[in-house]
Amino acid sequence: MDISKHLPSSDSVAATASGVSTLTLDLNDGTDIDVHHHQQAQVLLTTQGVLMVTTQSGCWIVPSNYALWIPADVQHRTRTLGAVSIKSVYLGERTISLSSDCVVLEITPLTKELMITASQIDGGELPDRRNELVFNLLLEELSRAKIGSVFLPLPNKGPLRELCHRLVAARTLDWGLAECASHLDVNVKTIQRWFASELGITYGKWRTQARLLVALEELALGRSILNVALDAGYANPSAFSAMFRREFGIAPMAFQRSQHKTSD
Repeated sequence: MDISKHLPSSDSVAATASGVSTLTLDLNDGTDIDVHHHQQAQVLLTTQGVLMVTTQSGCWIVPSNYALWIPADVQHRTRTLGAVSIKSVYLGERTISLSSDCVVLEITPLTKELMITASQIDGGELPDRRNELVFNLLLEELSRAKIGSVFLPLPNKGPLRELCHRLVAARTLDWGLAECASHLDVNVKTIQRWFASELGITYGKWRTQARLLVALEELALGRSILNVALDAGYANPSAFSAMFRREFGIAPMAFQRSQHKTSD
């Protein structure tokens, strides 16, 4: 499927009477939208399934009923994990200041319904009071949204980038600092210094985020809780479930079921 023809151009967004453009897409598992950017800030909501969005800074996972804030002109690549339904709002001249980089937003039921309602408004129709109220309230609610934690920072280059990609791709997230240092033939303090200077976090914090990314990806693909726990670097499902519930307030199995519910 050629997604590019479905993405709004800057001209079409600028031409909408409300200054806001919307897009609704239902995408199959494994759909890869190549690197692109928008001249307008974008809020991308998933109502079913999980999206993986990658930028130069790192990787974001967007589960169902979460949204991703993508600032204007940020190059990003998107891949679906399972069948995914998305609703996007391109802000045009409307501005809210959430972050200079992408952030995952925890979406309330009200914000979700406002996104769905906004996506049903014909951008070319004459502005009316109801439409303006919908868009204004949507922007207000988005500006109050809590920031989610499902982000994996990645170095731009060098041995640390190779290590980070290796840990995720090979599912060696049970490695400690000693194993990482041995892999790169450096000492432990060097690894600690690289994580602090290049990513601004400790290796332990980065590994937790990597485990969450792997877990969300594999849960979206329907893998068993046991296999997900092992791939995420946990010795048993109980430890993994405790971590997952602490981060998301929901058991992994309940989360997995929620990603496959059909959205309105």
